[in-house]
This record gives sequence, structure tokens and C-alpha cells, in this order.
Amino acid sequence: MDNELSGYPSDAAIPDYRGPFPCQVLSDWSGPFQSGAQNVPLPSVSVPKGMREAGAFEVRFHESVSQLEQFASAGDTVVYSWGADAVAILNTLMNNGTIPQIMEGYGLLVARKHVPAPLIVEVLDNVRTRVLNLALELEKVTPDAGEPGTVPADQSTVNNIVNIIYGHGNTLAVDSPSAVQVGGVRVNDLDSLLNSVAGLGLAPEDVSELQQAVEGDEADDETPAGEPGSRVTRFLGKLTVGALKSAGQAGVQEGAKAISKAILTYYGIN
Repeated sequence: MDNELSGYPSDAAIPDYRGPFPCQVLSDWSGPFQSGAQNVPLPSVSVPKGMREAGAFEVRFHESVSQLEQFASAGDTVVYSWGADAVAILNTLMNNGTIPQIMEGYGLLVARKHVPAPLIVEVLDNVRTRVLNLALELEKVTPDAGEPGTVPADQSTVNNIVNIIYGHGNTLAVDSPSAVQVGGVRVNDLDSLLNSVAGLGLAPEDVSELQQAVEGDEADDETPAGEPGSRVTRFLGKLTVGALKSAGQAGVQEGAKAISKAILTYYGIN
């Protein structure tokens, strides 16, 4: 969870829903007599196998969910440039004849991985789904989590759930000093929920959005009675990735936990 919120270290293993994904590489070249060529598609077969296997034509998303949300909101293609060493190596291999010239008489200046915004949206959707699934599954094994006197769930059980949802190697501490406690929310009492989340610091416009989501789901015949529907799920997703106006980084890590628990409590999932 912490890695989702703050980003994965560059050398860390990432869940498969964060990559690797194939991507197009566009390149800029310099030629004789001040000539040049820009945005030339670079075929993967034109570079050595070792560079391909190192990820020259793939993208892995190590960024925090808040950064990915910014990328997705912009709606533009995201660009990751090759490192200077990769460009230099490719030019050296072409110049000494180890590999054929890609553009005869030209030298590579820049190579850029281009990632379409819809792919980032898909990654975010996967993050949101897993966060919601994690909350629901943990509620099953720790239904009274955060309440005084509650015996914490067995750590191995919690880690098994996290590994199923996020992949091997992820863990979540239980009974930590920051365990969330939520009071005042009653099942199917919308006013108590709205008052609770407002007290937890949710901005008025976000409180209104939550109210519309709950009421919209309850009026939707396709939503099972007493369960969060697609609108509330989207709201939880936005809360998780820090897209709500009340959420800074601290709000994502702490306030979001309390607000999410309040919403689940409204549905009797606690």
C-alpha cells in the first residue's frame, strides 16, 4: 500500500499491472550539413537484443498513484527518454559496424518512449480495484479492526490476502500505531456517514460528491442492496489516488484510510 501511495523504488519489483508494457519509441537524428530528422519511429529489431531485454521498448510505472493521476488527467502522451548512456552505446555500435546503420550518415540524438494516456488510466483502474478488494477482504478477517480491545488478525493471514491481491512480496502491518478508528457512522444512515467524513477533513464538495454516489447507487437497480456500487467504488478509487481536493500526501496516507473505513462502515462492512 505504501508503495502505491508514494511510488515504488527504481530497483523494486512492481506488480504486473504496473508493467512492463510495450511502447513506441520515437527518435531524433542529426545528419550532414546541419540536417536532421525528428520523431522517427525506431524499430525494436534495429537495436541489439540486450537493449531490448533491458527495457528499451518497454515501460514500467514506478510512480505514485497521485503522479499517475496527474498524467491521466492531462490526457496527453507521457514521454520517457532513453538515458544518455543508451544513446551513446547505440551510436558506438553503429559507428564501429557492430550493427547496421539505422539512418545512413545520421547519428542518434534522442530516443523517447511514448506512453498513451489510456494505458495509464488502465493502470489506475487496476490500482483502485485492488485497493477496494483489499479493504473488503481485510474486513472479513478483521471485522472489528480499529475498535478498542480488538485482537489483531494473524499477520500471516493478512499477508496472504495482500499477496493474492497485489502479488508476492507485499505486506501490510496490522495493529500498527496508526490503526484507524471511526466512530459515529451507523449502517444505512447517510447523514451519520456524511457528518463523519466531513469531520475527518473531507472537503464540502467531496462530501457532496460522496452523497450523490451513495444515493445514485441506491437508486440503481443493478446495484445489490446494501453494497457499494460503481459510483461509490469510483469515489473510493479517487480517494485512494489522491484525486479529491482534500487529499494531500498526508491526507492520502492517513485521512483516506479513515474515510474509506467510514464508507465501508455505512455498508455494514466492519
